[in-house]
Amino acid sequence: GIVLNGGNITGTDKVWYQTTYDYILLGSINIHGGWSASRRLTIEPGNTIKSIEGVSINASSGSGYGELYAIGTAMLPIKFTSWNGNQGGWNGIEVRYSASFQNPSVFDYCIIENANTQNILVAEGGNAIILNSSLQNAIQDGIVFNESKGQIETSLLQNNGRHGVFLTGTSTPLISNNNFLNNLSYPLFINTP
Repeated sequence: GIVLNGGNITGTDKVWYQTTYDYILLGSINIHGGWSASRRLTIEPGNTIKSIEGVSINASSGSGYGELYAIGTAMLPIKFTSWNGNQGGWNGIEVRYSASFQNPSVFDYCIIENANTQNILVAEGGNAIILNSSLQNAIQDGIVFNESKGQIETSLLQNNGRHGVFLTGTSTPLISNNNFLNNLSYPLFINTP
């Protein structure tokens, strides 16, 4: 595989090109371009990204704005999973903050699985679009929207330890045409004021 120790994507946009080898993350990836610009990580179709325990991929952080584009195809989906193959084996994907000059993070034809608390956290004004994807086998939730926006459509949320989708705060995502299977508590849980 292609082993990455983690680090920051700050100076220029990056692409993880299609390869038959797995990308193996030994440390968290932080995508941000400061507060006046946004940086993007694009992951090409067919890639598998495996992360060890405690590792996450973070689009935007306390240091600025960032975008993650993981756009697969029906024949070549992109897979995010744990290195050890176990539920809870990595910390998932976080999408935070947004600005007028920033595009939302996009996940299309992705399999995102085996994360610790949730497979995807969209928080603090973050914006993410999830299409044609599977969010499965998280310790708690398939996806959490916390004080954020975005959309999740034509996706499968299954076998998560708590909820398929968890909305909290003033979150306003568009949720339509999804399938919810075997999530232990609720398919969609809304905890808003």
